[in-house]
Amino acid sequence: MSKLKRFFAVFAILLLASAPIFAQTPVISFDENVGKWNVGLLEPGVNTASIADNFVEVIEGNGSMEVTIALRHYAEPWGTWTDFQYNFPNAVDFKNADEVRFWLKLLDRPKNRRGLQFTCDFYDQPAGATGSELWRYYNGLGDRDIFYTNVGNDWYEVVIPFSKLTKPSWATPYNDQFDPSAVVTFGFGVHGDNSATDSVRFVIDNLRVSKSNRVAPVLSFDENVGKWNVGLLEPGVNIATIADNFVEVIEGNGSMEVTVALRHYAEPWGTWTDFRHDFAQPVDLTGATEFRFAMKILTPPTNVKSLQFTADFFDQPAGATGGELFRWPAQYGLFYGPNQTGWVEVAVPFKDLATPTWATVFNGQLDLNAITSFAFGVHGDTTAADSLVFVFDDLRATNGTPVSTAVKDRPYLNVPSVFALGQNYPNPFNPTTTIDFNLVETGITSLKIYDLNGKLVQTVFENVNKLRGSYSFNVDMNRQPSGVYFYVLEQGSTRLTKKMTFMK
Repeated sequence: MSKLKRFFAVFAILLLASAPIFAQTPVISFDENVGKWNVGLLEPGVNTASIADNFVEVIEGNGSMEVTIALRHYAEPWGTWTDFQYNFPNAVDFKNADEVRFWLKLLDRPKNRRGLQFTCDFYDQPAGATGSELWRYYNGLGDRDIFYTNVGNDWYEVVIPFSKLTKPSWATPYNDQFDPSAVVTFGFGVHGDNSATDSVRFVIDNLRVSKSNRVAPVLSFDENVGKWNVGLLEPGVNIATIADNFVEVIEGNGSMEVTVALRHYAEPWGTWTDFRHDFAQPVDLTGATEFRFAMKILTPPTNVKSLQFTADFFDQPAGATGGELFRWPAQYGLFYGPNQTGWVEVAVPFKDLATPTWATVFNGQLDLNAITSFAFGVHGDTTAADSLVFVFDDLRATNGTPVSTAVKDRPYLNVPSVFALGQNYPNPFNPTTTIDFNLVETGITSLKIYDLNGKLVQTVFENVNKLRGSYSFNVDMNRQPSGVYFYVLEQGSTRLTKKMTFMK
């Protein structure tokens, strides 16, 4: 066994022993998509829904799936739909997981304000059932507003607890219970309301399942009055209050009841409220990858898309004179829709937080070991006055332990601790060879091949956002002349080079 192979074997053993956070075998890698998905839509002669392989915008593996949607007509009173389904060759076992994760990046955003919604589906086939049972995550109707989420233009992660899956009333019932040990299909859809034509183009990658683990409690909400700073625009007209609620409780002895009534919009874009809790000492959330909270709507808004929710963390980097704000941008769906029956769990990856353009920047990164404040807001657009009442409880920091499944698209992924470029094998070669490398951080990465004069002769991949892990790439040099070449791995300011010999 080569030194590199032994190196990988050691890390594979460590992987199994430690159940790391940062790498996981995907359920669907999205490396090759065309021909593997069933695509459906309403009025195909008018609306369009298509997929393509994308080898440039990548989070994991060699490719992602690019999705293009153009909705030009709404045949139903509520709008129209598209549907993308992937049928597993055999049922997949998710029984040790409690959530699904994937990455998404918008290439062309919708033009109209919150006109398109995203749904995510799992089909299980219970024992003895003659068909599958649909379980759906409704986005845009009671949860995260995926197409209007990030303030930047980069990849962001979506975490969906299985507890958020519901069976639509029109779907065929079997046992009315999601069976994670027998998942036969994954699907998603892009749906339009009946307001205006619109389109979206995005890439999706690295679907995997995990088990959530509590890292640290952040706020129990047992006693709230007097511990929060509450602000709003035009306090003589608008209302924002908190109260202790000892009846509606998820954790501990109480929750925080929030009442917001927005009657006037002083700004062109609307108005705002702000609820902020400053910790007596900085809180250390090191080891967490997301935060979660429980919410229950007591009095929903009257208008579907009039009120939005934001969540904020403030850190204070070493040497900074003030706090730095990181925000989860406005989500109208949290306050409206079929997912709002009873308590709802919301999971937000820290990587999805960003500093607004108007906020002070110190070092531009969220320092989890120095969290000074948590805040949230209810904001209104310029459509109409509206109000709501909800309870808020059990704010905590968590991470997701990878869960193995029956689908193993890339079993060689692991969690290395050394940035390394292996010697190609075989070497010399004709005309193909394999290059292995390890990444200790997620980041923009390139692998290129140069001749002895330093001329670039082949690009294996360039400027691809690669997750931390171990990779193998097969390289075909058939179009190049025999000779000695250098292959170069670059990530950030780090550059590694190895020599190889091509002999025809």
